[in-house]
Amino acid sequence: MIPLNAVDLDGTLLRADSFRVLVRRHLDLRLAALVGARLLGGMDRAAFAAAASRHLAPILADEAVMQRFAVELETHVDPDVLAMARARGGGGAVTVVLSASPEEYVIPLARRLGFEGVGSRWREGHYLHCYGERKRAVLRERFPPERYRYELAIADSRSDEPLLALFSEAVRHRRS
Repeated sequence: MIPLNAVDLDGTLLRADSFRVLVRRHLDLRLAALVGARLLGGMDRAAFAAAASRHLAPILADEAVMQRFAVELETHVDPDVLAMARARGGGGAVTVVLSASPEEYVIPLARRLGFEGVGSRWREGHYLHCYGERKRAVLRERFPPERYRYELAIADSRSDEPLLALFSEAVRHRRS
């Protein structure tokens, strides 16, 4: 069995919310309307993420832009969380960064840090929002428990409780 460690991205490995950074950077009238609808309760989290990702599709599809964004996000990495993940990453262990944020930059950022990356994505016309129970399902699909031994998970949100429950050691990261 291959040892597996999982680290949540936004608010855990990063001190910021990467999708908020991206949305702010590319804010236009359409994104502002989506943000307003979300804030006023007219859209749930998944609907907002799907609509904003669809609107940002040309930017998300630009590999060079996403690589530069991943480099920028490295400046927001929490060194303590990174050290914990790296300390447990030896001996053939796989460490995966999981996020509800778009995989177009989650994967390049994770690779820059020496990890695997899994994020939200479009597949066959449906937005797969890697959040809550879906994050747990994606992990089990990509890293099946028949092949992987779930060792350490680090996350900050109650929405990550289903994910944390899979692991023999769960660290609930609290920002100080």
